[in-house]
Amino acid sequence: MRNGVLTLEQMYFADEVDPPEKIVTGKRPSVSKQEREMASSLIEKFSGSWNPKKYRDTYREALMAVIEQKRKGGKVREAAEPEEEEPPDLMEALRQSLEQRGKPGSKRTRTSSRNGSRNGSRKKLDSLSKDELQKRAKKLDIPGRSKMSKEELAEAVSSAA
Repeated sequence: MRNGVLTLEQMYFADEVDPPEKIVTGKRPSVSKQEREMASSLIEKFSGSWNPKKYRDTYREALMAVIEQKRKGGKVREAAEPEEEEPPDLMEALRQSLEQRGKPGSKRTRTSSRNGSRNGSRKKLDSLSKDELQKRAKKLDIPGRSKMSKEELAEAVSSAA
């Protein structure tokens, strides 16, 4: 906290820093009352004491294992790149997080999904592209969706909705 404001700092290289005159316009961004209330509620719910012993430096552990393997004369394989995912809808994620914690930040209840899959029929799902079905399956958190065919995705989304 700095002057009553939550701050996060990240170090940058000199070529990544723009002069202040270029980025400060004198005008602050507008944030809706609902967003401020939801953010405050989330911060309050997830606040707690920090216990660093609960966490491990998995990057360092993996790096040390690769170094040890290389030292022993073993081959080092390059890790596969993870699949790129679409950025999440942050407001929806905040709402779901609040609902899971039992204290929603808004009066709206989730009776239907934003993309209409809950009240759509199987025929409507069959007409969607595999990419759209993948997106809906991701929102519904359907396991194994990356290996499913279009027909399997439509069935899984239909069943989950």
